Amino acid sequence: MKRILTTLWIVALSLVFAGYPGLAKDRSTLEAVMEVEQTLLTEDLQKMRILFSDRTQVELQLRTMYRTLSAILGSSGEQNVVQAELIYRQIEGAEASRRLIFAAQQALVGRVIDRKRKLDLMDEQLGGAGPSEEIESGPLSGTWRVVLMPREQNGAFNLVQTGTLISGTYTLAGGWSGSLQGTMVNRKVYLVRIDSKLGRSMEFEGVISGDGGTISGTWLNYDLGGEGGAQGQWNGTRVKREE
Repeated sequence: MKRILTTLWIVALSLVFAGYPGLAKDRSTLEAVMEVEQTLLTEDLQKMRILFSDRTQVELQLRTMYRTLSAILGSSGEQNVVQAELIYRQIEGAEASRRLIFAAQQALVGRVIDRKRKLDLMDEQLGGAGPSEEIESGPLSGTWRVVLMPREQNGAFNLVQTGTLISGTYTLAGGWSGSLQGTMVNRKVYLVRIDSKLGRSMEFEGVISGDGGTISGTWLNYDLGGEGGAQGQWNGTRVKREE
């Protein structure tokens, strides 16, 4: 109940700011609302990561079950008929799970977009609420040389971190480029790759080193049949300015 009331309060304040800009001059109130909204956004992005992982597992199971069903149907015998019926019922259950996960993903994406719009609105209001100290860039801000394994694909991430939120652009060998969005909480990094050709195509998880010079972790490809495999490891090294 407390979470619901907090969310309703944020939405109400956002509507007030949108309709009456003159009321949004209290910097401390704006900053407090933005901090809560950014926390909720971080939680939603973490939920999205879990849903993507769940969907990947279901799709891997479906792929195996369909191959098994095809092999059984290609054989003769009453026992094979019974096995085919059992496998098909399992497939129906897995397909139902995949549809539910996809519906949850759709709702979550809409919620994330809505949160980002509200944050943009409040950021605009904050710009007109008087002078304040400049927000310090986070430890992920800068250029990173990255390598995706086992495909040994080289590239570069150009990142900007504000608070827990991360945005940026990337280039990867093979002519791939696009944008990155994500979060960093307690040195744990989560990024979503939005390719200029493929759209949302991959996610990265990792941990930044204590000295802030390297990142290492795992990647997951949303297209399970895509080039380079479905998952692997990656690492990044900060590029110093003089380089």
